Amino acid sequence: MKTKISITACLIFISLGLSAQNIDLDGWIDGWRELSETADRNINWIGEPGESDLAGSLWSHRRREVASPSLWQSGTVLFEDGARFDGPLRYDRARKIIQVQVGGKTRIYRESHISKLEIFEESPGATSASVGEKRKKAVYYSLPYAGEKGSQSPKLFELIVKGNTSLLSRWVKGNVFYSRKLYLINPKGKITEIKRRRGSVIKGFDGKHDELKSIVKEEKLNMYDMRHVITLVQEYNKLVDQ
Repeated sequence: MKTKISITACLIFISLGLSAQNIDLDGWIDGWRELSETADRNINWIGEPGESDLAGSLWSHRRREVASPSLWQSGTVLFEDGARFDGPLRYDRARKIIQVQVGGKTRIYRESHISKLEIFEESPGATSASVGEKRKKAVYYSLPYAGEKGSQSPKLFELIVKGNTSLLSRWVKGNVFYSRKLYLINPKGKITEIKRRRGSVIKGFDGKHDELKSIVKEEKLNMYDMRHVITLVQEYNKLVDQ
């Protein structure tokens, strides 16, 4: 299993071939619009959809909308069996499913069937033929992760920062709301969840803790701010690359 984790982790660091970078800092918060009911009439279900919608306050609805988007976007899906799909899709984080449109029908796959997922954001006025006008909005990789329950299974993580130590994120359901959890993955493939506290974030790194404390103090970094967490990850990678 350790070998499998290491190989999977290496694919993250090698396959993109890019320098450390941010990938859609605001996640899926922007650009939502309702999808007409007619678009979902012909649905070929593969397995159960999972969690039902949350009810409650506007803030609850906002988080549900982020976790269960109604917006279709273009993207690429690489399945665990080696198959590939390019076209309209939706990634429903709340129900842990990916919907793809094939031949006028919507097919639904569980997260566990996916090895890699790329979502593209089209520039204003872009057409399906103008591939050059599209840019990656988010990239997800399937990685084995045990979590708090201890039962290891493949889960999709969004790659936020790529480097010696990479920053990942994932939407997880709590008692009431869905929240965006952050994780660090080291070169050996070990995934560590980090809380939005300075001590938790710093301890998530393999070393350089004193240097990181100094950086947080000097730069006045707030670990509740995603951009500041990204800055700290990038600074750590600079330290270990020296």
